[in-house]
Amino acid sequence: MFPVGLYYCFRELSDANIFVILYSVTSIYFAGVMVRLMLVLAPIMCIMSGIGISTTLSTYMKNIESGDVIPATVKNKKKAADYPIKSEIATVMVTIVAIF
Repeated sequence: MFPVGLYYCFRELSDANIFVILYSVTSIYFAGVMVRLMLVLAPIMCIMSGIGISTTLSTYMKNIESGDVIPATVKNKKKAADYPIKSEIATVMVTIVAIF
């Protein structure tokens, strides 16, 4: 999940995300140069994986339909027609992330 977290950090650049990106890139470099420096890589791997999982779950949880009835407007019908099984796909993705 490290690459997913890195992707989401690049997608929304802020000062905090730039710091995390720099920390991850330098940690990967130094862990590759010396095996003992894997201890430097472990914390940023956990942070980036957490960012990746959190953002992925947030994205797909929005698509899972709740029991609430949404008023049918032209805009809502158009969105529903574009992607007919989004609720099912979102449920599958959330289940996959929860299992692994």
